[in-house]
Amino acid sequence: MKNNTRYHKSRKRPPSEERDYLLIFLLAIFNVVSGYTTVKGVKILLENWALAAFLGGFIQLALFLMLAELMLKTAHLRKWITVILFTFGSVYTSFFTYYTNQASEINTVLANNRAKQAHNKLVADVYTPMNDYLSQLQRDARILRRKADEEADRGLTTGIVGRGQVAKNFEEQALEKEEEAKQFEKTVKDLRPKFNYDLKGLQPEEILERDRDALATVPQRFRNNYEYLKRSNYINSENDVSILTPYLKLNSQDIDEKRPAFISLLIATLVDGMSILLGTAITIKRDRRSPVLRFARFVAKIITDIKSSFTEIWQAIIQPNPGIQTSAEGDDKLYEASEMLTLELRGRGSDFLKEFRRAIYKTSPHYINHSVFEKHSEQSYRDSFDILIDQLSNPKLGWIEVINNQNSNNSNHWQVRDEYYHKTVEWLRQEILRLTQEEFLDKSRYNNLFTFKNAPPVGVQVKIPSTQNGNRN
Repeated sequence: MKNNTRYHKSRKRPPSEERDYLLIFLLAIFNVVSGYTTVKGVKILLENWALAAFLGGFIQLALFLMLAELMLKTAHLRKWITVILFTFGSVYTSFFTYYTNQASEINTVLANNRAKQAHNKLVADVYTPMNDYLSQLQRDARILRRKADEEADRGLTTGIVGRGQVAKNFEEQALEKEEEAKQFEKTVKDLRPKFNYDLKGLQPEEILERDRDALATVPQRFRNNYEYLKRSNYINSENDVSILTPYLKLNSQDIDEKRPAFISLLIATLVDGMSILLGTAITIKRDRRSPVLRFARFVAKIITDIKSSFTEIWQAIIQPNPGIQTSAEGDDKLYEASEMLTLELRGRGSDFLKEFRRAIYKTSPHYINHSVFEKHSEQSYRDSFDILIDQLSNPKLGWIEVINNQNSNNSNHWQVRDEYYHKTVEWLRQEILRLTQEEFLDKSRYNNLFTFKNAPPVGVQVKIPSTQNGNRN
């Protein structure tokens, strides 16, 4: 037995992609603009500059690193899920910045008008009736005083001239009214500056506070059901900054509020959307084939993957229980002479061979799609692919050959020779089955798939047919 780990350094593949650094520069500019609006929007929400700088800066920096492919380069699904979530957060917080700039003036006017209307209504409902009551008291006192004088001078009601009982009664009532009017006039004069003050330059919150203080000094019988002034009468709660502000503004019935909200959301979406568009073009794939051919290859790959999936399901149904050691009749013939090849892998050897099998074209010529491993997120898979290719293309075995494709930028292509295709597929099937049985029995080693990424590579023994039976027809 021997472990053949030869690696042909001369067969280095050229890089399959390159970066557009001008786009990275433009992406950085967009992220600086978006970062400023994000931080400012978080500040409007949380009213804390330190926390706003940390959260907004973190969101925008993470977006830049991911879109520039400086982070999460291989975990594509997790990367784009994170990009979508962070972009939503960036757009949402930037909305507050743009909306504050767009609608600050009209919101100020509307808010002041609302507070002034509420104040004027309070004056009309509470203070004006007090003035009217004071006027009524003063008028009643004058009438009673005139009746007392007329009764004394002419005997208006009794016909008897002089200060009789009736005249005295009128005079006493007049004195009571005059005293009540005098006391109430003092109350009205004390309340006048609390109700009739200059509203110019006052914020709605200040007007509300002053009106609440004024109402607290009004006698209970004149409050006219104003037990407590409602904040909503003076201040539109939709103008308060909250997490639902964008939703409330976009669904507002007031066109003056809805228009700036829509424009703010559009600007925030365009800025962050442009960042995503630039991020998708940062990496240039070096593939000069026509779009039609690339689409055809893409559709063919989908069909091949579906067929392979059904094949695997069928094989899983018909193959024996992996917990029971079995051997196929053809094993002895295929492995009459063999040698063990050790592959250092993070993960299961059976999974690696399954990916290798799926990379082989099922129709002649049986090309091997090396991009499956070139773009693989696991380095040990990429290294083991090169080692396995070296072994199977060994002239003593000769199942795989290197060809030179003049129509491709990559001069190195591999294909399984037509005469050895079925033997190669059969060998892969048997090795996958054998490794699956070993992995099933060695549960302590393969009990947690999610630890492979962080675990050190382990040696996986792959049985390779030797020259004598490998070339036998």
